[in-house]
Order: sequence, then C-alpha cells, then structure tokens
Amino acid sequence: KINVGLHTPVSGAVSTGEGGTVTAPGGAVTLAFPPEASQTGFPVSLRLLPKTDPVLADDGRFGFLSGIPGADIYTGRTVPANGGTLTVQYDVPAGTQGVAVRPADIGGTTRFVICAAGVSDGTGITFGTGGKQLPGIRENGRYYLLTLKQPAAWVTGTVLSGTAPAEKAFAETDRLPFVSLTHTENSSYTLPAPLNTETAVTANDLIHGKSVTGKVTPGTQGEVLTLNLALSPVMPSVVSAVPADGTAGANLTGPVTVTFSRKISPATVTADTFALSHDSAPAPGTVSVSPDGLSAVFRPSSPLEQSAVYTAVLTPGITDTFGNPLSGNRPDAVSYTHLRAHETKEE
Repeated sequence: KINVGLHTPVSGAVSTGEGGTVTAPGGAVTLAFPPEASQTGFPVSLRLLPKTDPVLADDGRFGFLSGIPGADIYTGRTVPANGGTLTVQYDVPAGTQGVAVRPADIGGTTRFVICAAGVSDGTGITFGTGGKQLPGIRENGRYYLLTLKQPAAWVTGTVLSGTAPAEKAFAETDRLPFVSLTHTENSSYTLPAPLNTETAVTANDLIHGKSVTGKVTPGTQGEVLTLNLALSPVMPSVVSAVPADGTAGANLTGPVTVTFSRKISPATVTADTFALSHDSAPAPGTVSVSPDGLSAVFRPSSPLEQSAVYTAVLTPGITDTFGNPLSGNRPDAVSYTHLRAHETKEE
C-alpha cells in the first residue's frame, strides 16, 4: 500500500544538504534547517494555519500569536539530526516564553507533544531545541504556537524501566496539557513547569503500562531541574461500585456497575471473571464493558431473590489493556460488593 500526498511549498524554497530556509508570504514566519539536519536536499512545505486547535483555544493557561496560531509543515521525511527552527516576527513583550506543540494520537487519546521552545527578544520568537533536549521541528505535521501566560522553568530527566531506558513512554505534568515522548534512543523528557507551584511529573509506559510520579517546585524562570523517573508496575483496581458495598434494598432487576482505575481489556470481562452470586450460586445474567473501558456492568437476566444477600465478585482474570491483572483485597476475588435485594414497587 502506497500513500501519496501533494503539498505545495509556500515559497518554492528547498532545503539543501547545507541547510536551508522557507519563508511564508509576508516574511513573518521562517522555517530553517541547520546543515547537519540532512546530508541531502529535500523539499519543504510550510502552510500557515488560520486558527488554533479548539481545545487549546479554550485553555486560559497560554495565549496565541494573533494571525499566526500555527503551521502545517512537510519535509517528505523525518529530519534525522537536529530539528529545524521556526522564527516568528511578532510584537510580543521581551521575555515571553513560547512553545511549539504538535497533536499526536498516544494510546488512543489526542495529546499535544512539546517539540520546540523559545523566548521573545521583543521582536519575535524563535522556536527551537533551546538547549533543552527538545526534538525541534522534525516531524511532518501540524504545529501550534503558544505563549505561556505564567513564567515557567523546565523539568528534564531520564525515564527508566529497571536499569535500562524505557522502550516507549511519555511524560506529562498536572499543570500544563503537554507531553514529552521518550524511547530507547532518547530516554530523556523535557517539560515546562510553572514557578512557585508544586508540579507532579508522571511517566507512563506505553508498552507494559508501568507508571511513576515525581514532584518538583521550580523557583526561577528558565531554570532546568533534573527529575529522573524509574517506572513501576501498576495494577488496575476497582475504585467504586453501584450499588455500593453494604447496600440494603437494591433493585431486584437493577444492574451492578463497577468502575476501574484504568482501562480494562473487554475480552477479559466474562461470566467467569465478573459474577453476582447468592449462597455461592451465580445469578444468571450478562456482563459488558463500557466503550471507554473504565467500567463493567452485570445485568441480571431474571429478578434476584427478594431479601437475599448477593455478592459481586471480580477476579484477577480481568486485566487492563497491557495485560496487568486486577488487584485487590483478597487472593481469589479482588473486589466484592454485598447487597440485599428487594422488590421495587411503583407508586
């Protein structure tokens, strides 16, 4: 299968083996690649965007360069060495921090990967690696240009699985909606963190579902803090049940719904791993998993016995999407809910 796409360069410029630039009409935006970006020339397409992503537009933690919210960039390849820089001539106060992010599907969710950063000199911002181990402008695709409303420092470190770099992971903070991707060839993440505020930094393993969280409190704008993160196994658990444990007077025909701490593999939720029983006898019914994978439902196929105590049992046969088994408070049943059924009468 061959995918063919046609993208017209804005200025007709071509990046050569000695580096090169592409300038958008009006001269306000220039994309530049250093000589070491490629050994051979390659065509470049630069198209400015008319508006930013709606999710970013509704977020009050950062601003935008009016009229220049971002750009679609195509190089025909992933630039293998140092990424390119994107210089925007714009009247923005000196010292304003900016970041370039690109949307990417990570684990089935659209996230914004931080690629480049810069600081305004009063006449514009050059978005590049900034000496912070950021990748720069390397990938084909869409980039959004943002300015941070709060001064920020930078947090960087290595994501490890055991003693080796994590095969494939991403890091994020609880303060800004950006992620930093890591892999075996580049196990370092880099993320901005607002000043004088405790920031939680979490690394998530995309292969085995491991995770770890560390915390920092930056104090100086632009400083670089180091926080290495060693991944640990994370097991899914039940965080709530409806009806709740100990409920008296549950509906005879009502469903039992449990909510999990992370996405569950639907194929592992069966009558053998999720059952409702009375005196060790399973009640007939069906089980299903919600589309988001975060909850499972048992629905009785016939009314439950009135005034009887039923127990909902979920076993470690239920796993998350990484294959990690459900964990809980008993070796044979990780979660159980006791409920007393009764007949519901209409008023």
